[in-house]
Parts: sequence; C-alpha cells; structure tokens
Amino acid sequence: MSDDAAVGPQGRRFRVREGLAFIAPDRWIEDEQGERVFQVDEMALAKLSAFILRDLHGIEVAKLQHEQLRNQDGADIFREGTKLATVRRARAGLRHHYLIEAPGDGNLEVHGHVGRYDYQIRRRGDVVATVSKKWSGADDMYGVEVSAGEDEAMLIAATVAIEALHSG
Repeated sequence: MSDDAAVGPQGRRFRVREGLAFIAPDRWIEDEQGERVFQVDEMALAKLSAFILRDLHGIEVAKLQHEQLRNQDGADIFREGTKLATVRRARAGLRHHYLIEAPGDGNLEVHGHVGRYDYQIRRRGDVVATVSKKWSGADDMYGVEVSAGEDEAMLIAATVAIEALHSG
C-alpha cells in the first residue's frame, strides 16, 4: 500500500510516535530532516485529558479529547474550538474501516492496513496522506507523508485518532 511516490515529491513527511495520544510529556513531531514541527502539549495530556498539537509558536493547531478515543466509534478534531473533522470507525465484515468527515473539504477515506501502519488517506480517489512504518527509522514510530496544500496538523491528528480507535 505504501508507495514511496504515492503522495508526490512536494509532500512533507513527519515522524509520529506510536501511542502518542496517551503517552509521555514533551513529545515533538518532527519532519524528515529532524526539525521540530509540532509539539504535543504535555499539560493538556496531564490536566485536560486531551491530545493537543501546538505549532512552534505555541498556537493550538489540533485537539482530540481522550474520552472520545476510548471505546468509541469516532473522535472529533478541533482547532481553537472549531471542529475540523470527525474520524469515524465503521465495521465492515471482519475489518474496521475509517472515514474522516471534513466539512467543506470533503470526506476522506482510509485505504490499507491500519494495524500495520500501511495505509493511505484519500479524497475523491486522490491521495492526500500516506502512513508507513518504512520512513520512521524507529520501531515505535511511523511516518506520515502529507500532500502539499493539505492541512498537516489535522491529518496528523487524524492518524493519531485512527491509531487510538483501532487499538481501543
């Protein structure tokens, strides 16, 4: 499923730690050059029971509430109080399928093997993000390549939500 050219040369790759929505403080999401791009807000993890991504200026760019990630069929992604998308789990046969409902941008579909971190997120058939363990360089990380012009923070938050929903 993970084709190195699936997103295209203008996309940007990020390294995301597995279980990020529920683990250790002061975690950073880096790009493939090792530059810090998004910080996981450690205070929000501890006090608010929320997964919050902040940019380098400390501005909230994506938020997931933990109670939605545990034993639920879906989770909302917010930015500064505005809902960006809803990640939903739907059971079809023996496999879970995921949809990302993004008002205005159109719904996104998840294709591939979520449990193996080997899948694509597509909008109307076009790949907007690819998730793969191949790019991460570590056993406890996975790579997320986002197409140019797409909402990087929202798509990274969606992959974190998918991982949490899949393991929950």
